[in-house]
Amino acid sequence: MELEYISSLAFTRPELGQQLLGELHVATDRPVRVITTLPIFEKGSAQRMLDQMRPQLVLVDAEVDGYNLADVLSLRHEAKFPLVIVGLAQAGSRKMEAMLEVHLDAVFSLPMNRGTIERICDELPTQFNALEAQWGKGAWGAGAPETIRAATAATGGSAWQRQVIGVWAPKGGVGKTTIACELAVTLAAVGGRKVALVDANMNGGHVRLRLNLDAPYGILNAASAYHTSKGHASLEVDLPQRIDGLMAAVKGAPNLKVLAGVTNMEQSRHEHLAGEAGVEFARFLLPLLSRNYDFVIADPGSSVNVGLHQGVLHEVDYILVVCEPDMTSIADVREGVHQSVVPRVGINVQRFGLVINKWQENLGVSLQEAANFAKVSALGILPLDTTGNVTRAGNEGISYIAKYANERRNPPQTEATLQAIAELAAQFYPPIGAAWVERMRNGRVKRGFGLFRKLRTKAYD
Repeated sequence: MELEYISSLAFTRPELGQQLLGELHVATDRPVRVITTLPIFEKGSAQRMLDQMRPQLVLVDAEVDGYNLADVLSLRHEAKFPLVIVGLAQAGSRKMEAMLEVHLDAVFSLPMNRGTIERICDELPTQFNALEAQWGKGAWGAGAPETIRAATAATGGSAWQRQVIGVWAPKGGVGKTTIACELAVTLAAVGGRKVALVDANMNGGHVRLRLNLDAPYGILNAASAYHTSKGHASLEVDLPQRIDGLMAAVKGAPNLKVLAGVTNMEQSRHEHLAGEAGVEFARFLLPLLSRNYDFVIADPGSSVNVGLHQGVLHEVDYILVVCEPDMTSIADVREGVHQSVVPRVGINVQRFGLVINKWQENLGVSLQEAANFAKVSALGILPLDTTGNVTRAGNEGISYIAKYANERRNPPQTEATLQAIAELAAQFYPPIGAAWVERMRNGRVKRGFGLFRKLRTKAYD
């Protein structure tokens, strides 16, 4: 049911509280209305207030007495109903940077002015409606990032680095897009990292369908924005913000945004994407996103003759090359990597790691044998889920790991595939492994089997 307005509980200094009540009091016709403000923040009493009043929105002033960012985050992680948590902090302050780092739902700068009030009214109802629509359907473990932080702190920290990761296959139909989507969702929703997923398949990508995205804009819009802004200083300044505005949010994974792909072959042949223009745009886009996101996952098409695909493969730090567990598919990898990508794009074969999708034990080929034949490093296997749950999730437009990782009685095949996805993501962000162990320790499911080799990563400061 459409709400007339969303109600807010605010923890603020008295003078800011009075300002909010003056602008957003319950007798106005504003889409956001402040029920009450409190001059002190204490987790226990805050939680009791939430349970009693059940607001849709909580505003927290970084300078309010008792402020503690970890306690603010815990309100969201422990919420029993849809709740948007918004930070208020002095522009450019360390407290604002900390709020942005942990990805509160929104952060607004102080001092408060009329423009900020208007943004609160314009932006937050939409954000709440999106949250409410996916409530109960989203990616596993609202508390997973907190679990990860605790596990990482206990072990003295885990080494990781920001990376741009390509998921590629020499031929279609092997599950490349599914793997790209699941890797992105796991890094964002379980790992709590800020992730961008780019559908760069000029043969017609399916990320929109796979994640049920409402994405009116996509990669062609971004490429056109780049090429029309190039050489115009005033336009180039706003280009990063314009491209970010073209990216779509994913339900259940608030840290994940997607740049959707082309919708038909005519778009892929557009002058802003084709040939050298596509190469140039890809080599601009991925470094741009890597400055603003912890991980960028790119899903290019198979043909290296396509400019955008070439540019993507050149710019990624690491390439998951996907095949199925049959020798013809593995032979395609060997041919594609060594006779096409490496000489055409000019990258080192050490940047590739082989992933066998839909793997089964009784097919007579091991990961190491496949890797030796393909002359590519062995990275891992994703076992075939014979229950059809991967297809079922895709048909519903829900990430597989989002749909099933919360279930307590998954079939063994589903559980093995879930863990393999989590372990793949843990190669790039190791704390996810700790979160997955915690999931099993809490009695959700039986422990599965480790399927992925360790991929070395360097610490990122």
